[in-house]
Amino acid sequence: MSKSSSVSPLTDVTVSSHKKDILTDPDLDVQIQGSCYRIAEANRPRQVDLSEGLKKARADEKLGREGEGKLGYTVGQLVEDYLVEWIEPKRKRFGEVRRMMEKDIPVIARNSAARLTYEDAQKFISDIEGRSPRLAQMILREMRAAYSHARKRGRVSREIASPFEDVDLPQSSSRGCACCQRRNWRRF
Repeated sequence: MSKSSSVSPLTDVTVSSHKKDILTDPDLDVQIQGSCYRIAEANRPRQVDLSEGLKKARADEKLGREGEGKLGYTVGQLVEDYLVEWIEPKRKRFGEVRRMMEKDIPVIARNSAARLTYEDAQKFISDIEGRSPRLAQMILREMRAAYSHARKRGRVSREIASPFEDVDLPQSSSRGCACCQRRNWRRF
């Protein structure tokens, strides 16, 4: 039998066609012999130390709260936390608020809660106002409350003003109620 060997470009492991050759990869500490695979120390239990990861996560959390707030904390997470922690336990008809928010919030959900600007908030509310001024008023009220809730819980820095605070309140259309319509009919 002739021996032929080549180097695989993906793994840098010498590949041999001869059955008695032993293939080794020093980086992986793996030996392959014929059809037997042996991984060095595969059966030894591994000890994992999570304390370093927890320390790093706590440090990142503290850094994230200073100055600009958590940069990874998105508007979608802010709204979800508000709905779960405040709306659902406190209101009977929380499903209506969730439905209302879930329809329109995905437009800005991926934005950082700390970096959302007044212009972004104004455009968001204006787009909703084009469809329904009353719905825009309700969403504006809930977004202001959601930012307030996040500030109280320390998820958004207190120094950061809610981008929805100074957004102009949409004017709702005056359709009139049945009693007003009756009064107007009596005048004729």
